[in-house]
Amino acid sequence: MISKIFAKIFSRPVTAIALFVFAAALASCSLPFSENKTEEANTARLRGQLTSAAQKGDAKAQFDLGETYCCNSGEASGLIDNQVASQWLCRAAKGGYAPAMYSLGRLYAGDLLGGPSLGKAIKFFAKKADKATALMWLEVAISHGSEPAVADGLALRRQMTAGQTALAARMLRSWRRQPCTWDNVFAG
Repeated sequence: MISKIFAKIFSRPVTAIALFVFAAALASCSLPFSENKTEEANTARLRGQLTSAAQKGDAKAQFDLGETYCCNSGEASGLIDNQVASQWLCRAAKGGYAPAMYSLGRLYAGDLLGGPSLGKAIKFFAKKADKATALMWLEVAISHGSEPAVADGLALRRQMTAGQTALAARMLRSWRRQPCTWDNVFAG
């Protein structure tokens, strides 16, 4: 019986093509779910590997661990956590790691710098930006040799008032003592 049905379906090329397209469409429905599960598993594995070194003070591991919580494509699967990201990025930045300083500047600039992933992360969790803190971190990153921070710092300055840039300059003088983590920057 089934063989007769298949013979009838595949005897008409248009019907066979339509069936093939329909089957392919159904198969692709489950693809995002399996990709998200794989991404979550890979991220969890990576975080586990980085955590030990990060806890021992390895600034690169702290930065890499912070980046796994921030600035990735996992908004929908709950992989982004700006609070946790900022904690690890702050440790690395205060340890003198320029890429972490740059990431903090981008994080606290919010959508202002138009970063593809950071902007999405900010939109997803909060519509917040702190221009003075962002500029301070970009300036610290520049002083530690971060070339990408130069263009972003200039772009951010163009969007700031004189008062905001003056505040950033004051903060820069004591950057190691400034609030760094997400909850401290956006407290109150």
